[in-house]
Amino acid sequence: MKSLPLQWSVYANLQAELSSNRRVSERSWGTEAALNQLLCSHENLEICDADAAEKVAASERRRERRRENLRLIHFAASEHIMEPESSLHARHTLNTLRLKMPVNDWSLLCRVGAGENYHEIALATTVTPGSLRTRVSRLRVQLAA
Repeated sequence: MKSLPLQWSVYANLQAELSSNRRVSERSWGTEAALNQLLCSHENLEICDADAAEKVAASERRRERRRENLRLIHFAASEHIMEPESSLHARHTLNTLRLKMPVNDWSLLCRVGAGENYHEIALATTVTPGSLRTRVSRLRVQLAA
């Protein structure tokens, strides 16, 4: 039987690691990102080895830990919003903002708010991640005023 190329043996090892994990954590998100990187590098005919996959996994684990910390901070701070009046006021404010801004800007803010990263949005919209980041930053300043 013919042996697998290095890239696919790395993929098989990561897949086995992900399958053995019974819990969704920053480690599982990192492994998933490394698997995605291996698939994308295969499509572009690039060589991706175990070290590159581990680097991608480590970066994603850091991002996920950061997201988890932000969720803990903001969910703890927003416990008082459980009152119906506050929810209705927030919904009215969001609807007013949505009507005042262009559809692409609203769509971008919704995608960022849903947790998509700028790289994912850039692939779908053919805009660079840097310009998306700048656009969101400007929208935040504009909406805060």
